[in-house]
Amino acid sequence: MLKIFSEPPAPAHSHQGGPLLALGFRPFFLAASLSGVLLMALWLLIWSGHLDPGVYYGSSIGWHSHEMLFGYTVAVIAGFLLTAVRNWTGTNTPSGTRLGLLLLAWLAGRIAPALDGLAPRGPHGAARSAVSAGPGARHPAHAVGGKAEEQPPVRLSVSAP
Repeated sequence: MLKIFSEPPAPAHSHQGGPLLALGFRPFFLAASLSGVLLMALWLLIWSGHLDPGVYYGSSIGWHSHEMLFGYTVAVIAGFLLTAVRNWTGTNTPSGTRLGLLLLAWLAGRIAPALDGLAPRGPHGAARSAVSAGPGARHPAHAVGGKAEEQPPVRLSVSAP
């Protein structure tokens, strides 16, 4: 039988990170709000031609759609789910350090494309990815004569300097 809780469970007593990292909606809704303001300012600069979004996105529309879907929207959904799941299931959701790490993962996704120019370059001038789609994968950025060329099989390697 479905058990419906009248009140959400008491949060786990974790003073790591203070009140901001006590419940999931707080950091993610704050991040969504701040990114919304920042992304509007960046979008105006990109749209007017004063700022280049970089080759990672392909175009200004590519940057805008990517940041709206994977930046702003993901932060809102994560904040909502980290709150709703707690209320729906009666279980505690990540808080403190674990919630902070989730927020850092989201933030890393916002920053990583800006670092595209720092990655080692492959034979076609594109940055090499640590993981690709797999054997026979095709990528439009590697098109030759109107046809996408095949990529080598996936190879995941980690090396220390």
